[in-house]
Amino acid sequence: MSNEQNKVEVFYSPSDLCAMLNIRESTLRKYAVQLEKVGWNFAKNSNGHRQYTDTDIMAIRRVIQAKDKSDITLEKAAKQVVSMLKGEYASVPAMIDEGIEERYSDDIKELKELKETVQKQTEFIKVLADRLEERDKFIQQQLVKQEERSINREKKFMEAIRGMQEQKKENDEIQKLIATTQEKIEAQQKKGFLARLLGR
Repeated sequence: MSNEQNKVEVFYSPSDLCAMLNIRESTLRKYAVQLEKVGWNFAKNSNGHRQYTDTDIMAIRRVIQAKDKSDITLEKAAKQVVSMLKGEYASVPAMIDEGIEERYSDDIKELKELKETVQKQTEFIKVLADRLEERDKFIQQQLVKQEERSINREKKFMEAIRGMQEQKKENDEIQKLIATTQEKIEAQQKKGFLARLLGR
């Protein structure tokens, strides 16, 4: 398998590219349309929207630099960049300096490093979110357990009160029974005393 087959192409969205190049989406669209007109092909997703590769970024950067360094039209700048990137170096404008390849290579490397950093931060945020979710679940479980304990305490307290009320009721009934029994005993004693007194 060749290196080309092993190579994984990284795609950037228009918003990613606008942030990288510090341009508006309308400006990016204008450059992309002009590059397509002169033979540059952009990858597109299933919805037909452009997806930008590192090579596309290089082409757009060079168009911007070509326009900034001279008074040529956007169309001419796009033609020169496409011609240069396709290997027709005879038409490379003198305004594009010799160190540009190296500079763009550094930019692309920086972009890849930035993307890796963002990916790591995203993964870290996901780990934090998972931990927060676990903590929330733990807190929720503790709250449920605490509520269950509180309900059980209330039940036991109410049962204890009912038990005391029932005990008091039983005590009151016993006291009434004792009082009734004493009254009967006293009545019988009086009756026996009267009977003895009267000689019966």
